[in-house]
Amino acid sequence: FDNGCSVVAIMWRMNYAKRWRRQCTIQLSIYAPHGENIKDFVFPPRNLFRGSYTRCDARIGDSYVRGAHPRYEVKMRTQDAAVDLVFEAETPGWKPGTAVNYVPFPHYNTMGWLVPLPRAKVHGILSIRGRKMEVEGHGYHDHNWGEAPFHRVVDNWHWGHVLCGE
Repeated sequence: FDNGCSVVAIMWRMNYAKRWRRQCTIQLSIYAPHGENIKDFVFPPRNLFRGSYTRCDARIGDSYVRGAHPRYEVKMRTQDAAVDLVFEAETPGWKPGTAVNYVPFPHYNTMGWLVPLPRAKVHGILSIRGRKMEVEGHGYHDHNWGEAPFHRVVDNWHWGHVLCGE
């Protein structure tokens, strides 16, 4: 964001760390320019999860990611952090082929990935430990799904952000 903050917001239909539990995961990681970083998780019951097969509409309780190109909304809350953001596309979406990859795990062998928003204008409200701030900047939205355990498919994933003019 223009104020120097960065956010990673993730929703999983399962407990990311303990997959056998009947829980979802909401993760908010907020990186502030002065070192006030938060990586916060909550694990709501799995029966609070709702997801659409036909459009971008995933919910866990009051938290959600929803919308359609060119506009998406992200609202998530954990113990110490919250985001309420609007993403407006600056570029078209992208997916590699069918967006489905096959991986060598018995019984769980697919993983999908697409990028509805490679670059978007983002604005909204960011909250850190009850302190709210309006934010503006640029963002990115991707979507992963499948049967394969994500943490076993992706290793040493490093995020980067490159701006190179038009």
